[in-house]
Amino acid sequence: MLGTFGEVVFETSSQLIRTFDGFKRTQSARWATHDRIGLKPLIEYTGPQPVSVSFDMSFSVEMGVHPLGEIQTLQGHLDAGDHCELILDGRYFGDFVIESLNEEWTRLDNRGGLLAARVSVSLKEYAPWPQA
Repeated sequence: MLGTFGEVVFETSSQLIRTFDGFKRTQSARWATHDRIGLKPLIEYTGPQPVSVSFDMSFSVEMGVHPLGEIQTLQGHLDAGDHCELILDGRYFGDFVIESLNEEWTRLDNRGGLLAARVSVSLKEYAPWPQA
């Protein structure tokens, strides 16, 4: 097992390949700008932005996965607004929500059944409300 995002398990074996490529993680900060007459504006650090993560996944019946089922699982998390733990190589990256999914159906059978697809996944870090 390479890692997980909620119930999606990233894994490779002789029977199944469900993994990702092109992993990108973006971190940034928030800065407020205070204008001053005749001077350069002052900037003030106001805190971190939520982390963004993106990656691509390829699904194929030859790799032991049902592409439409995999897409529907991801779509279900997106539609429900679920926040899920992202764990890679045993490292907890945080809780994330799916911000967007872009799917490309790359191969169909002679009846229109999906045989292979590529999905681009964009995640945004989920920060819970502070406890009182």
